[in-house]
Amino acid sequence: MINEDINLLTTSKTNKLHGIAFPVVEGLGGFFTRSEGAETIMSGLKQLVLTSKGERAMRPDFGTNLRAAVFEPYTQELKASLENDIIAAVLKYEPRVDLTSINVSWDESGKSSGYNQIYVRIRFTILGEILDEQTLDLIV
Repeated sequence: MINEDINLLTTSKTNKLHGIAFPVVEGLGGFFTRSEGAETIMSGLKQLVLTSKGERAMRPDFGTNLRAAVFEPYTQELKASLENDIIAAVLKYEPRVDLTSINVSWDESGKSSGYNQIYVRIRFTILGEILDEQTLDLIV
């Protein structure tokens, strides 16, 4: 019987962030390409914010109501509700970040090519990293 240290075989000793890139597209590594560092956090935030509540199996509260609000009339109450929804989701499901600010807005000029669009800007820092503040911009 070989006496091996199981901990050395199964435990990672690195603090580097690794994950699967989002959106899932075919790359050099097949459909599941890797992401590292801030890109991993960005991918996780995109997945969280763009997932509708109730869409993910076994996690009915994972995600936000952002996509359901695309065709709703713009009001300050809806804006505040969506911002609070994003904040709550990030606090619960993305503990690796410290939110700096969240802004939800609409194109009120009506010049968005006939599409209803919501613009989301999330500013954050990554906990335990010396990176500058990161910005994630999404158009839904």
